[in-house]
Amino acid sequence: MYGYRATIAANYIRNWAKHTADCVVAFAADPIRVEQSIARRFADYHDGCNYLRGEIGVAKKDFTNGTWKGFVNVPLSAEQKEQYASWDIEDNDVWDGLAAYGEKGYKFSLTYNAGNANWMATYTAQADSGKNEGYAVTGFANDPYSAARVLLFKVSCVLPDVWKDFKPLPQDSIG
Repeated sequence: MYGYRATIAANYIRNWAKHTADCVVAFAADPIRVEQSIARRFADYHDGCNYLRGEIGVAKKDFTNGTWKGFVNVPLSAEQKEQYASWDIEDNDVWDGLAAYGEKGYKFSLTYNAGNANWMATYTAQADSGKNEGYAVTGFANDPYSAARVLLFKVSCVLPDVWKDFKPLPQDSIG
């Protein structure tokens, strides 16, 4: 309908999640390469979406942020961890879900913390991303895929539409 360039860009975006999942598996033994690969894959996704927008005549989105407000702490309760364990979102659907939030103006990052041997996935709501602008949420796990899946679970199943309205359950007074 819009030409072969738009078709090529749309096909790239459709297959992006599978290729991203393949990159995580391929570089699993090298945390730095996984970080670099995921960062590059998300940058390529945004570039592909912007290219497609240009081909079909829709305005590009700007993914810069100058309105930092802070992190939203979202600890998972025992019940939420059980819900997470039975959550039926797997594999490519995780990456597609993350990309969908990215299109709404959320910046995704994935980093490895050698101090505690965990991966941390983070969403930062960029300018024009709505009510969550300037806030960030994290998820962590022992591997990059699980960290990304925990983050997606938090933003899609635990948090309200307005992140700052989240009220965590009371914690123990010591720990």
